[in-house]
Amino acid sequence: HLLGNSMGGHSSVAFTLNWPERVGKLVLMGGGTGGMSLFTPMPTEGIKRLNQLYRQPTIENLKLMMDIFVFDTSDLTDALFEA
Repeated sequence: HLLGNSMGGHSSVAFTLNWPERVGKLVLMGGGTGGMSLFTPMPTEGIKRLNQLYRQPTIENLKLMMDIFVFDTSDLTDALFEA
C-alpha cells in the first residue's frame, strides 16, 4: 500500500502507474495536479493558513491549519497540540 502527501502524492501516482501490480491501495492527500486550476482560486484556504502558520508559529495558528487539513478533527486535542 502507498500513502502520499503533497509531492509524495505525485511520486506515489508515478510509482503506481509504472508498477500497478505492486500496489494494493493508493491513498493521496493534498497531491494537487502540479498546475494552476481554472476552477479553484489560488491560494487555497489551506495554503493561506499554512503561510499564516509560517509567519506566526503559534498553537492557535497550528489549530487553524489542522482544521483544514484533517477530515476528522476529533483527535486534535489540546494535549496533542501541546505535546
